[in-house]
Amino acid sequence: MRLATGDSNESVCAGTMVINVDGSVKFTRQGNDMMQKFGLGHWQLMPLMSYVQTLYKEGVLGKGKQLDTNLPLDQPGTFAYAEALMQAISMRQGIGNDLAEGCARFAEKIGRYKKDVSSGTLSLCYWGTANHYDPAIEAEWGFGSLLGERDLMLHMMSNYPLHWMAWSGAPYLTAEQAAKLYTDAMEPYQGDVFMVDHSDGPTGIYSDSKVKQVAWIKHYEKFWIGAGGFCGWRWPMCITNNTADRRGPTPQAEPKFWNALTGKNLTFADYMEIGHKIYTLDRSIWVLQGRHRDMEIFPDYVYDRPSMGHDMTMYINGKWKYDNGKGRKLDRAKVEDFKTRFYKFEGFNPENGYPTRATLEKMNLKKVADALQSKGKLG
Repeated sequence: MRLATGDSNESVCAGTMVINVDGSVKFTRQGNDMMQKFGLGHWQLMPLMSYVQTLYKEGVLGKGKQLDTNLPLDQPGTFAYAEALMQAISMRQGIGNDLAEGCARFAEKIGRYKKDVSSGTLSLCYWGTANHYDPAIEAEWGFGSLLGERDLMLHMMSNYPLHWMAWSGAPYLTAEQAAKLYTDAMEPYQGDVFMVDHSDGPTGIYSDSKVKQVAWIKHYEKFWIGAGGFCGWRWPMCITNNTADRRGPTPQAEPKFWNALTGKNLTFADYMEIGHKIYTLDRSIWVLQGRHRDMEIFPDYVYDRPSMGHDMTMYINGKWKYDNGKGRKLDRAKVEDFKTRFYKFEGFNPENGYPTRATLEKMNLKKVADALQSKGKLG
């Protein structure tokens, strides 16, 4: 967003929507701009502000309460409230000293983390970050985050191109066309249309095709976004409405750019394998820090709450269509089985999720294998 007033310039998406001052667009924009000036991250601040209000309404947080504070908690929706809360957090004043640690650590300190995250009162989901897009429908977002280190934030995967196109009510591709064109671009797994099947049928969110899609996402994320500096708001671009055939520049554009920049002559698939290597190295570090497959589970509320439904490509009764899956719940056993097959696909031990020596040595990471073995954590 860029405005003549300068308010909220350079902010995008939810970064323009954290503060909502009732009845004033001007003060709303200035409130979000103030968040940037205080140096606060919107994706942590949003659930934190909601949680603060929940605790206030429960009578737990407030003046003279169990968690004592002079913050004007009875004035949500005002600029004064937003300013006081953000200043307290940024300057670590009073209760703000604990809030500055973020939602998870704050909830843990007051003894409510397990209860409130399990119930969804505090809607965290992925390693201390908030639930974003519904794991029961946009499963690759959920799995990609759970099997990573934070919320995926890779908006140009199925989410923006497919969900928002379908949600518009006038998609420029049919679901069948979208599935084909999208997966045509997903080298080296191209051609498997069911990678973008978001049904809960045999080819859908628990399938081997979805395993491949999640692996593709992690490899793309680690090389092109993380190492290559490509923007997750724009890449990968598997489909587009800006070309006659609706094909996006992925997978041709990325290696063309990178090879020109570096003088290398590698293919898209070569770089994706480097992404696989980076992901495996990351996972080895997480394992040394204590990561185990038993930790890679969604909170109870993610499994137990019926989905609101979200328009996506789904293969139902032998036909492609845009459907929303309203009322669907994730199946715990099927999620665990999905994880087992994902670990095997990536070269990890399915019993614990640890990278194996064979996988690491194939990637010229023998020293990493030795380090894991020395700690009793080699797969």
